[in-house]
Amino acid sequence: MGARNAATRLAEAMLCDAAPEITRTTLEKAYAGNDGLLKAAFQKIMPPRARTVAIALPEIASAADLVPALATVTRAVAAGDITPYEAGELARLIETTVRVGELADFDRRLAVLERLVEDAKREPLDASPA
Repeated sequence: MGARNAATRLAEAMLCDAAPEITRTTLEKAYAGNDGLLKAAFQKIMPPRARTVAIALPEIASAADLVPALATVTRAVAAGDITPYEAGELARLIETTVRVGELADFDRRLAVLERLVEDAKREPLDASPA
């Protein structure tokens, strides 16, 4: 493992030192008509632009709302309105929304329980039978 890491570090250092020349050569060949190199160069230096995706999702208030929301996303992919990658990003957003809601609900429930415990500590114990 250590030797591999050392070899990887050496290769990265060598590549880093040669990067300007590699870039210059690649661009020269791309400008000379190598469309594949030109496309590859642009793909590396220009990340794909994220586009805004507009989909009317149902309100997501609980885990029960996951099915209709994800069904809406699936229909959008099937209709060609969004890509599968965009659907995956939306699915993660939907899942995160549900998790945040569940955490907020848990926090609310915990606060109620803590209040009940504190109230019970303050009340005197009644030893007489009811």
